[in-house]
Amino acid sequence: MRILKSYLFILIVALTFQINCQESSIQVLSWNVFLRPSIMNDGQMNRVSEIGDYLEGSGADVLVLQEVFHRKARKALKKQLKSTYPYQTKKGPVSWLGIPSGVVFFSKMPIIKEKIVSFSLSKGADRLAKKGAILVTFEKNGQEISILGTHLQAGSDLSRKKIRNKQINQITKAVNNIDSNQILIYAGDFNIQNQSNMFVKLKNKLKSNNPKLNKSSRRSATANFKDNNLYPVSGKPVWIDYIMIRRSARASQKSLWVEEPRGKNRRKNKRLSDHNPVLSIVVYEKK
Repeated sequence: MRILKSYLFILIVALTFQINCQESSIQVLSWNVFLRPSIMNDGQMNRVSEIGDYLEGSGADVLVLQEVFHRKARKALKKQLKSTYPYQTKKGPVSWLGIPSGVVFFSKMPIIKEKIVSFSLSKGADRLAKKGAILVTFEKNGQEISILGTHLQAGSDLSRKKIRNKQINQITKAVNNIDSNQILIYAGDFNIQNQSNMFVKLKNKLKSNNPKLNKSSRRSATANFKDNNLYPVSGKPVWIDYIMIRRSARASQKSLWVEEPRGKNRRKNKRLSDHNPVLSIVVYEKK
């Protein structure tokens, strides 16, 4: 009898430990959807409903979109995604032309905190918008999770690289006060090629993991496609859109892959954007 009681005690302790250490997960999608302002004739309203269809069926818990500049397209997305993603971030500050950052979150989970960071420097076409980053905190299964979504300066010349470096410093400063034990995810169009020297600097400053695509991922590039009919390109396709996590003993990036949604009907086999979306599943230990 005493042995049986001891066995039951050990079993209860083991089960309690297992329950307390169970893993949970969050799936994030990041996509530059190329919905430029209405002054640009990019077929924004012809593409937006199919963009919404893809996002609805993605299975992601949180959507981090970039280049949602088109006012009517943004409203259309908000309406279409409302039932699946009822929570979204604010429009935020606008430029002298009335154009916001273009970064928008759609979430299945309520937003606890929201912080907007406007970049102090930009150049060229980027100056037409109020480019920046949004830092959002959610709660899932009793765990707070922060995600920083951003879209850094475009261009490859030295002056634009210097601006990107200063923008990285700004987003690094924005997350400095987040507790090191809290899960922090970075998502967006960073306009930095993987394996470049600047990408190494980016990872070091953000204290992030080294993102690695699944071996089963059929695609490894997110931009600069020659069959893209929305924006002129030169050179080979590149990987510049990322989902990364701050290094932590409690969280890991279980899965990371790139998808390539195509249009249907009138836009059969046409790209819905000049970028591909990237998706990730992050697993973490419950507190």
